[in-house]
Amino acid sequence: MPKGSPSNRNGNSPDHDKIKRNREQVPASRKLLLAAIIGISFSLRAPITSIGSLAGLIHDDLGVSNGFVGFITTLPLIAFAVCSPFISKVSDRLGIGKTMLAGLIAIVAGGVLRSYTGIAGLLIGTALVGVGISVANVLIPSIVKLKYPDKIGLITGIYITSMAIFASIGAGVSYPLAMAGMGWKSASVVWAGIALFAIFAWLPQRKQGTHAQAAAAVHGKDGAGHPDAIWKSPLAWYITLFFGLQSLNFYSLTAWIPSILQSNGMTPETAGYMALWFQLIGIPASFLVPILAARVKNQRTIVAGACAAYFLGITMLILLHSTLEVVIALLFLSSGGAAAFSWSMVMLSLKTRDAQQAIALSGMAQSVGYSLAAVGPTLCGVLFDFTGTWSPVLGLFLGITFAMAATGILASKREKLFR
Repeated sequence: MPKGSPSNRNGNSPDHDKIKRNREQVPASRKLLLAAIIGISFSLRAPITSIGSLAGLIHDDLGVSNGFVGFITTLPLIAFAVCSPFISKVSDRLGIGKTMLAGLIAIVAGGVLRSYTGIAGLLIGTALVGVGISVANVLIPSIVKLKYPDKIGLITGIYITSMAIFASIGAGVSYPLAMAGMGWKSASVVWAGIALFAIFAWLPQRKQGTHAQAAAAVHGKDGAGHPDAIWKSPLAWYITLFFGLQSLNFYSLTAWIPSILQSNGMTPETAGYMALWFQLIGIPASFLVPILAARVKNQRTIVAGACAAYFLGITMLILLHSTLEVVIALLFLSSGGAAAFSWSMVMLSLKTRDAQQAIALSGMAQSVGYSLAAVGPTLCGVLFDFTGTWSPVLGLFLGITFAMAATGILASKREKLFR
């Protein structure tokens, strides 16, 4: 044996032992990263859904108008739309790890600011929360692409399911917490505490990003790796339009389902339970669809199934009004919406070549998508005010569903962003 290369008692060289230790550390590091992703997902919807539940208390305490409160619930979506295209460039400079850390800090700071600093703080803090959430929205698909290339469907399903569960918890728990003596301010800041936990979970990952940028530098010599090039890809536009249309449908339905049901004779209390049912029953689809999408070759079946469920649910809402029929209709609607959202999210990882492309595509899709989502509830309200009935609104949802199917099928036919 050459001098300077002693073997251990098992006959292995130090280099062999080092390689073995590195291999043993990989699963542990991926588990730690998965825990951080789950912790982050807890913070991405509850800060938004909680405000909707606390809207009446905020209105009474601050003396603001209902229109102002409505704007507060829409402000995070505006922040998503405005900030998402720029996150790719920020992560190029800081790295994925530091950019994510900055986003989580923004969620915590914004949550505290909006709770305890009056009307101006409510505006600024809510916008800051939206900025922080938009960072995580854009970056997580790229992290999944980079660190879990063999388990994209499973990790995406876990992330989206965790996010959906806490979105429901944020909507359902915030008001009872406020009425139990905490008040709306402390009930709201609870979700900043959840984000604080996510910061500590993410700290070991703060140096993430250099490998993704190096890979992008190698693959991007033809210009396809540049973030701006993504806007010229037909597949990127199909995925973006699908994401935007499903966002428009989902956020509009979330805003107006109680009113639609009450117009058909349902009591406000029962309509509230139906809204909670709508949020919860789609969770299984959120988990299963990304796993299925990663395993099947023909994505058109998933797109068709999601859109068919949407179409059936909306049609049932138009024609059938008994409580049992509404429960079944919302089952189809929620499952179709969850499937559509989950499929579009997993496509951000599956259809891209590397983590840098995933960041760019995620930024593009979410910028356009949440722009539509922010307009949707207001547009539906105006349409109802003009016609005096929800039928044209439900008809609009049907039209959007057909457009979703068309863009989803077009996206399914292409394998890569750039040919």
